[in-house]
Amino acid sequence: YSRTSQASATEPVFHYWGGVDISENPYASDELRALAGDTVYFTKLYGEFGPRATTFTRQFFAISAGLEGEFSNGWYWDLYFKTGGTDQQQINRGQAHSDRWTQSRDVIADPVTGEPICRDQSNGCVPFNVFGPVSQAAVDWVGIDQQEQKKSRQMVLSGSVSGDIVELPAGPVGAAFGFEYRKDKLDYNPDASYANGDNIFGSLRTPFKAEDSVKEVYGELLVPIFKDAPMMKSLELELAARYADY
Repeated sequence: YSRTSQASATEPVFHYWGGVDISENPYASDELRALAGDTVYFTKLYGEFGPRATTFTRQFFAISAGLEGEFSNGWYWDLYFKTGGTDQQQINRGQAHSDRWTQSRDVIADPVTGEPICRDQSNGCVPFNVFGPVSQAAVDWVGIDQQEQKKSRQMVLSGSVSGDIVELPAGPVGAAFGFEYRKDKLDYNPDASYANGDNIFGSLRTPFKAEDSVKEVYGELLVPIFKDAPMMKSLELELAARYADY
């Protein structure tokens, strides 16, 4: 069993040089509108979100067992079993929900109070001051944490028998027969924000499950042809065959 963890962080959520309509935005001053017009272009880090931090955890385990023995006729046998897998979890904090990011930054003045409000007030939209400072309420409404989990499993079962079949003048004919069964599973589960592509910096990620299995059998023969012959220490014929079903 082993467990590893990693953590990293980068700059907070930012606006990079995209145009923002300020024609009706009460956060924009008259002086700014007179200078820049209805649209401004700027780059800004929003430290109120904190760093975009990622934590990664990976756990691995493996269990194996084997048995071996000898039959009364001199043949040997063995059995082997192994199971194991990994569990991975990644959490990304300090991200921004793409739809809410757009909705909360489209701000107008309330016709009654003159206070900043979202043009589209659905889902409890909180107005976002693109020029800063950003209110904690806006950070809470726009910000998201994302999580994805990956799980893999493998199981292996194998066995074999080996021994001598018949005695020839050059020695015994040896044989070995065996089988192996192997099954692999993979399960990937991103949360709803990943599955819906909600992160302004992220891509769409689709959950999936997959598995496959392999069944194999094999046989081997070792046939002595000559032994201690003139000009030849020994000559043996090796034969092998394997069948696999995926």
